[in-house]
Amino acid sequence: MSRQVIFYGAGEHAKKILGKHPKLKITPKPLPLEDGVCFVDSDVKKQGTYLMGLPVLSIEEALNLYKDADIYISIGNFEDKKTVYKELIKKYGVKWHKIYGGVRLSCHYLEKFIVCGYHECAFGGKAGKDCGMHSFKSCCSDYGKNAVATVPINGDLSRAFNQFLELRFKTIENINLGIPTKCDNCIELKEIMDDPPNQFYYLIYNELGICNSKCCYCNYKERLGRDVSLDVDFIELMKLVNEYGFDKEGIVELCNGEITINPHKQEIYSLLRDKRVMFLTNGLVYDEFIQKKLLDGTGIINISLDCGTRETFIKVKGIDGYNRVINNLKKYSSGKKGIFNIKYIVLPTINDNIKDIDNFIQLCLELKVDSVHISHNLCLSYKDYNNQQTIDAVKYFIERLKKNSLPYELYSKNIIEKLLY
Repeated sequence: MSRQVIFYGAGEHAKKILGKHPKLKITPKPLPLEDGVCFVDSDVKKQGTYLMGLPVLSIEEALNLYKDADIYISIGNFEDKKTVYKELIKKYGVKWHKIYGGVRLSCHYLEKFIVCGYHECAFGGKAGKDCGMHSFKSCCSDYGKNAVATVPINGDLSRAFNQFLELRFKTIENINLGIPTKCDNCIELKEIMDDPPNQFYYLIYNELGICNSKCCYCNYKERLGRDVSLDVDFIELMKLVNEYGFDKEGIVELCNGEITINPHKQEIYSLLRDKRVMFLTNGLVYDEFIQKKLLDGTGIINISLDCGTRETFIKVKGIDGYNRVINNLKKYSSGKKGIFNIKYIVLPTINDNIKDIDNFIQLCLELKVDSVHISHNLCLSYKDYNNQQTIDAVKYFIERLKKNSLPYELYSKNIIEKLLY
């Protein structure tokens, strides 16, 4: 059966929009006027008439005749859109993803993220009880600190994927209807007018597992003996994501392990040739595919260097590979069109000193990085950072970044920003 669309609103705005744009660009596919089966309007005087060749009905009549139709809210007033949107869901039971053109309380994580796998433990986190719980979720839930609902995979990826879609839709519906969710009071929630994409825009794949460094802030010891038999198969996952719909400008993020030494990396790369890819890598191994993606502008590289000297590198990474990483970074930065970011995880008594910071900033200038990402050890709390040496180092770091006009982002609102202000 071809697609059917009910236009809710038979006023001047509908005439203007549908007359000017016979093919409204909404996801997951354009909305041609010829897909329309009727208009709906609450004005009884309009009901029983015709607009642009389509009958104008009451909402009850329209939903009775076209039970599987999508609904496009062709109303101009923002508050009226909100009222109609909530009424369609709450009173008439229309599913969130069947309504377009409305206003939604939304969150870009819920709209764009699938996260599967070994996530909360990726940084040796405080949610260690979840080790090995291979699952889908809509966001990282602040690295496991918040109880965002997950869908365990339990060996059946297709079933879990479909359950995750239902959970995702239901969460967004409840947010809009004022029904309590785990997302309430999240700073990412915002009210939007445009339709968020039904397609996925961002996929985090974090079951890469193995790594070749021993970072002091990571749980590498747990990883060494980890059961990988239930890890999500990337090929199967991408098949499901592509079938559902993945935005052509979307990003696949490869993290939680080192992709450059993954035994299945060539299979993974073969599915990512036409996609934008974010690589979270330690830079110890040079990778030609990463270089190619950076050169053609479809690659994003995030490297956590966390130091500016060989001595500190050994303390942080647990191996002697500083010079190797620097050489690889220089190769990656040469002629790149993609995005090049370097991270500095501030570690009290280890890298909170002027020498490391100055050398790190000089390297960033030489490499012409796009952004410096500053974070903290997720295993530590504010009290571990609240000492004069670390406070002075963080302030000095930011001053030097500003002085050298280096773009930066703070990935630590509760610790780094507190130290600054």
